[in-house]
Amino acid sequence: MATVQRSHATERTASAPRPPAPTAPMWSVVHRGGVHGSPQPRRAACPGSWRGFAAQTALVRTIEWLTASRLHSRYRAMLAFDRLPRASRRRRRERRLAALLRQARRRVPLWRERLAHLGPAALADPIASLATLPPLTKDDLREGFPQRLVDPVHSHNTRMVSSSGTADRVSLIHDFDKRDTARAAELRVLHRLLGRPLGGRSVELPPDACNILCGIEDPQAQPVSALLRRALFGADPTAREQARRALRGRLERSALFARTVLPPLAPAPWPDLVAQLDDRLDRIAALRPRLLRGLPLYLVWLAQRAEQRGITLPGLERIAPFGGLLSPHMAARVERAFGARFVNAYGSSELGSVAVGCGHSPFMHLFEDLFIVEIEDGGRPVPDGQPGRLLITDLSNRAMPLLRYAPGDVAIRLRGPCPCGLDTERILVCGREQERLTSAADDAVDAIELLDLAFAHPALINVAYEQRGDRLTARVVTLERGDEICRSLAASLAARFGPRVRVRTTTVLRPEASGKYRTARRSARP
Repeated sequence: MATVQRSHATERTASAPRPPAPTAPMWSVVHRGGVHGSPQPRRAACPGSWRGFAAQTALVRTIEWLTASRLHSRYRAMLAFDRLPRASRRRRRERRLAALLRQARRRVPLWRERLAHLGPAALADPIASLATLPPLTKDDLREGFPQRLVDPVHSHNTRMVSSSGTADRVSLIHDFDKRDTARAAELRVLHRLLGRPLGGRSVELPPDACNILCGIEDPQAQPVSALLRRALFGADPTAREQARRALRGRLERSALFARTVLPPLAPAPWPDLVAQLDDRLDRIAALRPRLLRGLPLYLVWLAQRAEQRGITLPGLERIAPFGGLLSPHMAARVERAFGARFVNAYGSSELGSVAVGCGHSPFMHLFEDLFIVEIEDGGRPVPDGQPGRLLITDLSNRAMPLLRYAPGDVAIRLRGPCPCGLDTERILVCGREQERLTSAADDAVDAIELLDLAFAHPALINVAYEQRGDRLTARVVTLERGDEICRSLAASLAARFGPRVRVRTTTVLRPEASGKYRTARRSARP
């Protein structure tokens, strides 16, 4: 029998209704006319003239003149790559991969060992050669960083970055070429989401780790005029270069990307969380962004509160996740509240922007000039359309080559034409490997399905699963008395996991140290 329990109360058992028939996987349905049947977004008025397209284009050229940055040049090259025929794109990728494999084998200790079995002739087919390598895990990065992983020739003019995931944080090295490529990819994401890269204000609500690790906070808020004087007329060459870098970063964050980052939400019971949500909604409404990005649960909570208050966000056109994923029911809730289309986007601190959606399905178009993606299970390739372990090769990080890097995610790949007209590879990220549970039929159940089962209930605002052997416990936070929600969710879960299911309510769920919320975990102890 499925068990329903309210926190701080005596546990009681409820007879679960007849379990519904298992539904098709999330990825088997392609939503049209918006990711989840949403209305077409409202068009916003163009921003003020000083943030207009022409002014920001001039700003990009000024940044490139002041510094060694090639941000806009790389962005234009990315757009040109997207227009190439498929065969031309494939040849360019293979040439870049072959050059990266030669460099890694020659100068990076770890790859010298792993590529030793390949002769010069093997690089004539670099894709096949790549597939012979073992995956690069986060344990490999921690154990070998930095001496065994960094190319000494590219070790100058570098910066250190750290991942900001729910677990398994790692540090990496990016050279300035990778930095410019990653920022150009951000412009590419804006182009895909808003129709153009410049002239659109965005607001972001990342978890706490992203503020700290991704360099979003600007701790040294020196006036732009002072930075400009030092960059142009400073007596010390080193000080001039430092001022130019600081000026470039300031202009990129505040003017070029027109991005405002709001503080994360502190975990609290809903009555106490409301004050934080009202503050963020009022600030977002005052900024009138065209794009809103946030931690998935933040977006759901903001949508819930906006509906309670009966407010909208005029001018908002697109909503995208930051640091996680939204299931179809979560995305539909957000779209309904804000009247804007939700579009998936995927990336990480260590890789940059990897893929972005087009709005014709939950799948995202891979940036094929920057990354090669593989999906495998137990060392064997997984057919297109089936979930498996995601492996990513970064074609633009020469300072610390990442070949078949496993970021810890489960994904599905599709190839072939998309209804939007692009024919690039597409991926759908289904969740973290660590969050995979096992059903009664002994198949894997990913986080995106677990979230969708829970958020099918409109009054549910958070959930966390724990599986021990054949027992599954779900803790849920609801906006109203949760008995009926618990019984319904227990029935849905029993259809997938068997009868040993318990659902109980709680007032608040705590995030991980990173500020992100973990959907599910497995325990070896029964």
